[in-house]
Order: sequence, then C-alpha cells, then structure tokens
Amino acid sequence: MATRGAAVLLALLLLPAVPASLPDDAPEQRLALVEYFTATWCPPCVQGDLALEAVADMDDVAVLAYHPLEDDPFGSPAIEERLELYEVTGFPTFVINGGGRLEGASSQSGTEEQYRQLFAANPPAEGVGVRVAAPQVANGSATLAAQATGALPEGDGWELWLVLYEDHRYWYGWDGEGNGSNGMRLHRWTVRAIAEPEPLSAEAVNRTLALDANWDRKNLGVVAFIQNNATLEVLVAGFNGPEFHRAEEEQPLPAPGALLPVLSVAALRRWHNR
Repeated sequence: MATRGAAVLLALLLLPAVPASLPDDAPEQRLALVEYFTATWCPPCVQGDLALEAVADMDDVAVLAYHPLEDDPFGSPAIEERLELYEVTGFPTFVINGGGRLEGASSQSGTEEQYRQLFAANPPAEGVGVRVAAPQVANGSATLAAQATGALPEGDGWELWLVLYEDHRYWYGWDGEGNGSNGMRLHRWTVRAIAEPEPLSAEAVNRTLALDANWDRKNLGVVAFIQNNATLEVLVAGFNGPEFHRAEEEQPLPAPGALLPVLSVAALRRWHNR
C-alpha cells in the first residue's frame, strides 16, 4: 500500500502546473453542505434525487453526491473512505453540515420537507466563510483553489476540504438499456475526486488533481468546506461550478411511483453487508 501511495503522489507531482484563478476574486459564501450518499442501482434514491434537486435550488446549499465503489460507475476508493467516515450502511443517506442525518426517502414532497427541517436545525456558522475559485482545467489535470475567510475557529482538528464534482452526467445502465440502473438518467453533483484536506488557516489552498478522460470538462465544479476531523462538524461550505442545464434530448424523469414498490423501507442495505 505504501508503494502504491508513493506512486500516486509521484504522478500528482509530475502533473503539469495549471494556474489557478485566485480565490480572493470569488465571492464570500456561507452555505450549508449536503453530503448525499446514493447509488445508481438504488430505487429509493430516485425520490431522494428529486427532492434534493428541489431543495438545491435554494441559494444557501452546496451539494455533493457520493456513489459507492461496488456496482456503481461513479464510485471510487476516496468516496468509500467518506462512506466509512459517516458509517453509511444504506442508501439514500443525507448528512447536513456533518451532523443532521436523514436515511431513506418516502416521497418527493415528504423527503423535501425533512431536508428543510434538517437545514433549519443545522445552519452554517456565522462569522466565517469560504471563497472558491473556478477549477482551472488543462493537460489532463485540474487545479482547485479556495480560502477560508472571517473569524476562523479556535482549537485543533479544523481542515479545509476541496472536492471536484461533475454536475451533468447521463448514465443509462451497464448495457446502455438500463441494466443496473434505478431509472434516473441524469446524475448531478457527482463527486469525482477529493483532495487531501489542509489544516485550516487564512492562507489560500491550491490542489492539482488528475482528470479521467471520461469526465466532462465543461461540467466540472468545486465544493470547498471547513470540517473538524474529530467531531465531523461542518461550519460552512461554498462552491464554484457550471450553470446547470437539462439537455433537450433528455428522457423525462420517472413517474413518482415507477420502479419504487419498496419506498417504505428506510434505506437499501449495502450489498456487501447482506
């Protein structure tokens, strides 16, 4: 494992330098962070996706969607570490600012209301914020930059995280006809890469990440957030990403009752836990 880690570090060091846009040119943000744990094969996640998309239209929310490595085209080992951090065992699971938690989805309207209650109970911190630069993409890599602002918290364990996401990804199933899919064609806020966190300070943080050839460069964005590595509390978040759009040729969203005969189940158990 040490050899593999050294190889990854060397590969990152050899990436061509890409100048980052300065975070101090970006607006200061104080958003709530929604970490959404979902899977392309999870039927209840359809209602979770629809409800969360409605909530994400609010101006005070940043969203990251994490997919498991098992049987999902969007999973990665880095995402698995995030699932383990929050001890996620079923999908969908929503974590608000590292604390408020919702597991499962019953209906779009009902789940949306539960989201909003969690937002109200877990607001972003006052007096501290983040500035997030747009990702600078070139030569197979992306440079991310962000900076904490305001009155930074005292004490140990606070870190600044930078996450690269893709906001507009269509996926039709492993066979192109829906096999392995819950029927959702469009997947949003899909986490693609997670940078090593930086101990919190007032200095700007820059990270360069390798890009996969299959990621759509035009739809990449960055979410930055301040989190305590012991308590998992998230103070604030911010993002800088593409304006979301729906393609004209996109298939209609599935009907609320379609493919969802078991929505009363709180959440699907992860397959490897069966």
